[in-house]
Formats: sequence, C-alpha cells, structure tokens
Amino acid sequence: MDAMFTNTQKTKGLFYSRILIVLSILFCAQISNAQSKYGKTTMDEMKINSCEIDATAKAVVLMKDGFTEFKYDDLKGFLYEYTYRVKIKILKEEGLDQCEGSVSYYYGPNISSREEVRGLSGTTYNLENGKIEKTKLSKDFIVTEEHDDVNKRIKFTMPGAKVGSIIEYKYTLVSPFNYNLRGFNLQSYVPVLNVRYEIIIPEYFMYNQSVQGHERINPVKVDDINLKFSMRLEDGDGRSFNYTDQCSAKKYIYAAENLVAMKEEPFIWSTEDYISRIDFELRSFQFKYNLSKQFSTTWNDVDKMLFGSNYFGGNLKKTGLFKDEPLPASKDLNAASAIISLVRQKVKWNEKSEFAPDN
Repeated sequence: MDAMFTNTQKTKGLFYSRILIVLSILFCAQISNAQSKYGKTTMDEMKINSCEIDATAKAVVLMKDGFTEFKYDDLKGFLYEYTYRVKIKILKEEGLDQCEGSVSYYYGPNISSREEVRGLSGTTYNLENGKIEKTKLSKDFIVTEEHDDVNKRIKFTMPGAKVGSIIEYKYTLVSPFNYNLRGFNLQSYVPVLNVRYEIIIPEYFMYNQSVQGHERINPVKVDDINLKFSMRLEDGDGRSFNYTDQCSAKKYIYAAENLVAMKEEPFIWSTEDYISRIDFELRSFQFKYNLSKQFSTTWNDVDKMLFGSNYFGGNLKKTGLFKDEPLPASKDLNAASAIISLVRQKVKWNEKSEFAPDN
C-alpha cells in the first residue's frame, strides 16, 4: 500500500509539473507575442535578455512605426508631416550603437521651401533595484550640424544607456517636398519584432509606391476616408479669400512581425538598396478644377538627361584622347587586347569613389 501510494504521488506530481511547464510556455509566448507600446515599458520587457528570432542579436527593435499625413500651409502650400517612433532593447555591448540617431533635413535660403524637425524626444529605461528608472533625452545630448550649404542634420545620443536598457525616441519631419516623400524602412540592422507604417494620401496626389527588399511586404489594409483642408486662396484679381475643400483620400497601412536583421556585406556599398522599405514618387498632382501636372519621368527621359549632362554623357563625347597612339593593324582579338592594355597604362584612378560635397 505504501508503495502504491508513493507511486500515485509521483504520478500526480509529474502530471502537475507538466501542466505548470505548459502553462509557463504559453505565458511566455503571450509575453513575446504581445506588441510593445511606445511610452510604456513593462517589467517583462526589462527582463528580456535575448532575441527570440536571433540569438546572436546585439539589440532588438521591440516596436517602430511611422505615420505620414498631409497638411496645408498658407505660405508653403501643401506639405506633409512624417512622424517616426522606435523602441529598442539593448542586449549586448555592441548594441549601444543603436542609442545614437540622426535626422537630415533641407534648410535652404528660401524659407518657404525649408524642412523642419519638430518634437524630438526620447527616454532611456533602466532596471535599478527592482524598479524601472527613466532618463529623458535633454538638449545636452542633441546637436545640430551643417551637412553642407543647404542641408542640416540633428544628431542625438540617448543618455544613461547600457546593456539591458530600453530606449525609445520620436520626432516629426515637416516637409514641403511632396514630390518625394520620406521613405520608411520596415527592416532594420537589428531584428524587428513589430513594425507598422501608415500613410493618408489625398485625392489630389497620385504616387508610384514601391516596396523593395527580401522581406517583401504589401499593404495589409487600404481604406477610403474623407479629409478637409482649410486654405486661403487668391482670385484672378488678386483678392484673397478663405476656402475649405473636402476631398476623398486613401489610407494605406503596412505592417509586419519578426523581421530578420539586415546584414552588412563586404562587397555591397549601399545596403539601403536591398533593405525592406517603402518609397513614394509623385506621379501627378491635380487640384480641384485644375489641369493635372505630371512629375514622374520615363526611363527614356532619364537616358536623355544623363547623356545630355556634362558630368556624365559629356565625357563620352570627348575625342582625341589617344590621338598620338598608333592605330591597331587589325580588328581582331589581339587588337582588342592591345587596346585594353593601353587603357590600363594611360588611364589612372583619381582616388575618388563618390559624388558628395567636400565638407
């Protein structure tokens, strides 16, 4: 009897242990699949010490999102506001490079065509003595530098960050350059658990939308909505008047989960050409009762522009570069090899490999 009772206890104990293990696994799965929220960090997030989709990750993006909408300004006309938010968990020492950010923007001499960065803010979260401590991004960690004569760049570093920290920051870019909206990277150079991008496009604007990258993503939702714009216009006699226009619009939402990190490769100089992202090119613009204005060009137009420019096609029109060299006696493979050898001797690389401002 004692033996039977002992075996029964062991069986029950093993049964309950298995139930607890299953419940623990389900609970952890719910935590890992729960979407992280900006501005609210939980104790479970602070205790994360590895990435579920990449055990070698130096950091992991818990969430990031972007939102683009159009506004009307009496001075600048139609412009767009692009808001970016991101939340990152630092897992290793090498992941601290994720704590540095920058935003480039145009700041030319014409006030009506300048871009503006608004609402840059951020927070670093650390677990200290069992409590979550917050460190706000202050002006001491933000600098603005001139990239060239017409472009500026805001650079910032998240304060108090270390291995185990969670950082988050956001900003809004206001731009009058509707012909080329700011693109959005869904993928990143560390794994991304949750990403979402939303854009609302009024009926006046027609864009070519391109989605690139191995992690190909299509819009998960497209809705038809209504918008209202208040503006001040002028009639044919130069008299101004207030006008409110109601128009239709389309709202596109792109979303994805568990995107692998984009890896740097030694022979790829621009990984931005391969990262999963969304870009928009203005095809045409038509306001109420006006003619449509075309913006995008064909590849034939691009050919004409490049071959007509001095810095590109003009170089192909140069003659007499080898006028003092003897002409080959024949037109066979040996002659071609001799020409290649001559070019290798005469043409030298100027040690320049990019088209960019000197400063």
